[in-house]
Amino acid sequence: MMKTMSGWVICFTLFLALTAVSAVAKNPAWTCWANTQGVPEDFIPDTDDCSVYYVCTEQYVPVEHQCPNILLADMNLEICQWPQLAYTYPGCGSDSW
Repeated sequence: MMKTMSGWVICFTLFLALTAVSAVAKNPAWTCWANTQGVPEDFIPDTDDCSVYYVCTEQYVPVEHQCPNILLADMNLEICQWPQLAYTYPGCGSDSW
């Protein structure tokens, strides 16, 4: 019984470690920063996927969010916007959906 239980503990620990590694791997290469009021940024568009943006926590950890449907993350207005109206990074826009 003890050997079986320790096997489960090892498997569970390995699962948690792999989950943590995959969560870290999804984070962008950059880190969060504070805006001019000293508050973490709350809308940072992804440079690769224009339908994704990040919101920074109080601990400066980026949390990924997805714009609904076909909307894209607009860099200027900091909202999810229709593709033909969205101001995005070069290479994004109506040709990316």
